[in-house]
Formats: sequence, structure tokens, C-alpha cells
Amino acid sequence: MTTMQGGPRPRQGLPRYQMPEAVMELFRPREPLPYIPPPKKRKLRPLVGVAPLLDQISQYKQQVNRPRWEENGETFETPAMRRERKRKEKREKFLQWKQKLWEQYSPPSEPNATSDAQKTLFIARLKPETTQLKLQAELEAFGKVKEIKLPISQKTGLPKGYAFVEFQKERDMREALRALEGKRIDGARVIVDVEKARTTKNWLPKKLRTETVEDRDTKADKMKTVSPPPSIKERHSSPPRRVRGFRPNHSDRYRRNRS
Repeated sequence: MTTMQGGPRPRQGLPRYQMPEAVMELFRPREPLPYIPPPKKRKLRPLVGVAPLLDQISQYKQQVNRPRWEENGETFETPAMRRERKRKEKREKFLQWKQKLWEQYSPPSEPNATSDAQKTLFIARLKPETTQLKLQAELEAFGKVKEIKLPISQKTGLPKGYAFVEFQKERDMREALRALEGKRIDGARVIVDVEKARTTKNWLPKKLRTETVEDRDTKADKMKTVSPPPSIKERHSSPPRRVRGFRPNHSDRYRRNRS
């Protein structure tokens, strides 16, 4: 007959809480904390306002914010200061170049211009191999050509890619303006226009209309418009009814069926 083991004791008759000495060492309490006397209470300074110190703030700022290189008499600039200086120098150089072009620009006194600006046609995007004879052969289909100006670059000695063609009659020039838009000459699609320098008031070439980044940003800020927020009715209104086969009552088919 086997007996069932029960109760808090094992078969050896020892209590279960008696463990080996090495394990019991881990559960023994530590020594009590040593006694330390409380800290002495010190007498604090009375609380006052900051009004007496306001005069010293400006002097403190000058001493703290003053760079060391100023004390030694040296010159120094941060990367941000260097970028700002270069940007200002570049802008001043650009404005001087633009002012020089303004002084040299005088379209009415151009010696190489055509005689009559109202009869002159401007053609751009020409190939360098396009000659005056080729242009004359293409344009005489619209009328008699009086003169062709094909500017040559002084640096490369090649045509600049545009030409001024003067017709005998202004009507022929207008007809060529309508017909040549988007056409190809020597395989190149050209663009045509009237001469703007002597016919349009306050017109300037592209190099004189070039602006700096600051000017463009200022103009863009002025042109910005903020649209008003949608009203409550627009925000909560349902979309228009679009059902297949739906016809309003005012349609012609509805009137015919009613009659």
C-alpha cells in the first residue's frame, strides 16, 4: 500500500522553507543605514526685484556677444556673412551691366535696321546654314522683298539664328506673318512676329527685361492672391444630380410628351 505525501514537510521531515546555506545568504537583511545628522539651515538672501540690474544688462550683452576676433583686431566672417556678401556683389555687378545696356540701347538710331519698321517681319529659330537667298526664295511667294537683314555674330562669325525681312507692302508682310507661323525652313520650325523695338511702345529686349532673384520674389509676392474659404452652404451642399436617363422637366422631350 502506497502512502500519499502531503503537508508542508518533505519525506525527510524537514520544513520546506529550510534551504541550503548558500541560498539563504541571499535573503538575509542588510545592515541598517548609518545615522546622518540633518543639514544646517542657512539664512537666505531676501528676495528683491531685477530693477537694480537693468543697467548692467547692456554691458553684459556687449561682453558676451563680442567675438574674440574683434578683441584681437582680426577680420572674420561666417559662412552666412560670406554668402550675403557675394550675393550683394553679384547683384551690384548685374545692375551695373544692366545700366550699361540701358545706355547703349537706342532702337530708333540703329544703323543696320530696315528702313520701315511697319513692313518688317521678324523670323527666329533659323539654322546657321540658312542664307539670304534661301529666305528670299521662301518669302517672295507672299510679295516682293525689299531687304533682308541677317545678323552675324562677331565671336563665331555665324548667323545668330534670326533675321529681319522688309517687304514692299505692309499687306504682304501681314500675309507672311499668318502663313509662316510654325512652318519649316531648311528643316527648322521657325517663329515669326512683327518688329517690336520700333513699333511697340515701352518694349525692351529680353536681356534688358532680365530681373534678379529678389525682384522676381518681390513681384511674385505682390501677385499672390488668397482665395476666400468656401461658405457653409458650398461646403455642405450635395453634388449635382447625374443619374442615367434623368431629364429635367424643362427639356424639349418633356414638352413634346406633355403636348
